[in-house]
Amino acid sequence: MIKACVECGQVDRASSLSLEMQRRGMRPDHITFLTLLPLFSSTSLLTKGMVAHVLVIKRGFESKRSVAHSLIDMYAKCGSIDGSIRIFNRILDKDVESWSLMIKSYAWNGCGREAADLFFQMKEIGINPNPITLLAVLTACSHAGLVEEGRELLKSMKENYGLEPDMEHYACIVDLLCRGGLPSEAYELVESTAKGARSSVGLWSSFVTPRSELIVIKAN
Repeated sequence: MIKACVECGQVDRASSLSLEMQRRGMRPDHITFLTLLPLFSSTSLLTKGMVAHVLVIKRGFESKRSVAHSLIDMYAKCGSIDGSIRIFNRILDKDVESWSLMIKSYAWNGCGREAADLFFQMKEIGINPNPITLLAVLTACSHAGLVEEGRELLKSMKENYGLEPDMEHYACIVDLLCRGGLPSEAYELVESTAKGARSSVGLWSSFVTPRSELIVIKAN
């Protein structure tokens, strides 16, 4: 029933059912919290999310990695990056998903440099990134205008990690180059490496910004 309320976006109803469950002597397990926490992923619901976090702690589930990930995500989407950082730092058995999620959280909150720095920390301790990690870092670079870092990261995907960039990765670089005043380089990148890009609305839409009028004209 709680899951159904979550899927319908009924925050108050889901919260009430959770409380009713506890009143009847049924203790919520970690699955209950994994269902509930995404409900509070907006700035206006941060207080309710923090109340849910207190319950997580009382039930002893904060140390469970899947629940910690859900808390990181919730705080990031509420705009509380400090909350995400606190949870991330408490995870003892961080995996690539933990690092990727924290990098993405920085990116969501406009902390591009911090996201890039965390990526380098992850590499230093020997955790190899996956495509999701790299997409998160590229997004952060785009938002922060880190052109050189973005270029190097795209290059390293195949050379260092054996990963083939997909359209989402290319779109991030295209957006980064356009934001950085380099629309011609962005156009050349698409022309030379992204096969079938002309049929990809998602990739070409990266050019449709006030900073990239030149490239839109050229593409037409």
